[in-house]
Parts: sequence; C-alpha cells; structure tokens
Amino acid sequence: MRSARTWWLCWGLGWTLSLGLRWAWAQEAELTQLLRRIEAHRQLVWSYHAAWLQQEAARNRFRLPVRPPEPLPLALHVRYPVLAPKAPPASASRTPFALHHYHVVRRYEQAWFQRRFGQDGWAYLGSQGWTPLDTLPTPELRARLQAHFGAPTRTLAETELYQRRPREEYIQFEYWFVLNDSIPLRVLDVNGPFERGIVVASAPRYREQLKQLRAALLDRLITDPRRAAFADYYFQKETDTWYVTGFDGRDFWLRPMRAPRSLQGRPPVISTE
Repeated sequence: MRSARTWWLCWGLGWTLSLGLRWAWAQEAELTQLLRRIEAHRQLVWSYHAAWLQQEAARNRFRLPVRPPEPLPLALHVRYPVLAPKAPPASASRTPFALHHYHVVRRYEQAWFQRRFGQDGWAYLGSQGWTPLDTLPTPELRARLQAHFGAPTRTLAETELYQRRPREEYIQFEYWFVLNDSIPLRVLDVNGPFERGIVVASAPRYREQLKQLRAALLDRLITDPRRAAFADYYFQKETDTWYVTGFDGRDFWLRPMRAPRSLQGRPPVISTE
C-alpha cells in the first residue's frame, strides 16, 4: 500500500514538474517571439532614418558621406543571442553596374522599343524599400523626372479609352530608357498622384540588377532635386474618377474632371516659372 502511495506521489510530482517546465518553455518562446517583433520594428525605424539622412545629405550637400545608424549592444542580447544585431551578409562578388550612357525613348519611338524589348516580358522592382526613391511622393519624383529627362514616353493620354483595362494598366506616366545601348528600363508610377515612390522594370535577365540599374540612372533625382512643370491625366478605378494633376513650378495640384469620351492629347502644362 505504501509503495503504491509512493508511486502515485512520485508520478504527481513528475507530472507537476513537467507541466511547470512546459509552461516555462511556452513563456520563453512567447517572450522570444515578442522580442523578435520589437527588434524587427527597431530595424525598420533604423532603415527609414538612414534613408532620411541620405536625403538630407543630398539636399544640404554634406561634405562627408552619411553612415547609417549603428545599433548599440544591449544586455538583452546576452540572454537572447538570437536578437543581437547581425552583420550584413557579404554580397556576392559581382561587378557593379556602370552606366556609360542612356537614351530616353520618345513618344514616336514606342513601337521600335516594343519590337526590340517587349517580347521577353518584364521583371519589376516596386517601392517597398526605404530609400528616397521609395518614400518621396510620386508627384515630387514626377517633377524631377520632367526636369532631368523631359516629357514621359507614354501617359494615359495615349491609352485607348474604349477598351476595358485592368487597374494596373491605368498608368499616369511611363519613362522608357535604353541603358548602354542594350538594357531596357521602364520607370512608372505606383498609384498616380496618391502614392509614394516609383516602379522600375527591365528584362527578366536583369532581375538581380534592378536596384543597381535604378540607382545608376535615378540617383540623380536625389542628388540634384530640380523640378520642372508638368501635367498628366490619371484615372482612379476604385472610385471611377478622372483627374488632371500636375506641377506649375511652385505648387502641386490635383483636380477631378468629367470622364472624357476621348483624350485629345496630353493636358496643357501651366508654368509659373
């Protein structure tokens, strides 16, 4: 009888101990997950602040290069080494892209560009990053593109309005380029005047170099932030609303308009310069 009681007592103690250990492990795992989320948020804040510093350096023409914020070690990292800042992975040895020259494709060259480069499809790079090219308002970038490269290759004014199109085909503006005589690059808006950043696209074989291509051609928009007047049409499919939007050299503007049966060319550019 005593041995049975002892066995049950030992079993109860073991079960209680295992239950306590499971609870402790669960608490530890939950805490680690929470700390991971906190660390991810900190990394996001650092990335955004680094992009802001680069933009301020370009605007104020700092003489010294801007270094990104460096996280300080915390006592928390001793207990949870997985949360300690990790060194960025060494990039694969690859020759950096060198832009020797570029050609802006004009409106009358669209057919030539599509025949030469439009058969292979496109790889896209969106504006999910934290560089100024991702975070600046799209109208601001559009005005800078106008100053550096002139009028876009294609706008909504060249779209056949009688065709029902997917939402992503209602593009406010597109700039088409040929880099170094052989590399196609397209620059287009994300969601018209209501978004930030721009999208770039090139042939699928340049997918891994899209960031390099974008930086080589478009970093001048940040280092030399001059702007020029422009005017574009835009259609917001979610609200079934047409707009005419632009920049007059001093102010950005956006006005709704009646749905047109046809667009007789691009809207006139109003400049106060």
